Amino acid sequence: MILEANADGGRYKFLFLLYGDDTHSPRAIDWIRKQSHPLVITSLTEFELRSAFRFATFRNLLPTRIAADYWQHFNEDCEAGRVTVYRANLARALSIATRLSVRYTAD
Repeated sequence: MILEANADGGRYKFLFLLYGDDTHSPRAIDWIRKQSHPLVITSLTEFELRSAFRFATFRNLLPTRIAADYWQHFNEDCEAGRVTVYRANLARALSIATRLSVRYTAD
């Protein structure tokens, strides 16, 4: 199952619920446990999740140790095969996106 992109950044928000502690975390955990395939995310989503944990500690919403524990749980799931990070060539993706934007949008 691939966690697809959406405009509001829902990919990393879902992962934050899954690995963090929020009122909606039990629903995220329940959903992920019902999946028969690993959750596939991009390296950009992985970056967004890590940045979200760092930002939460910066804003004093999470203690540093707790954020580190959440990040460790994410890495354990990656190592166990429950989450797969697709390592896209972001430079190539940006090049293609730029070409498509030039072709299909107004100057």
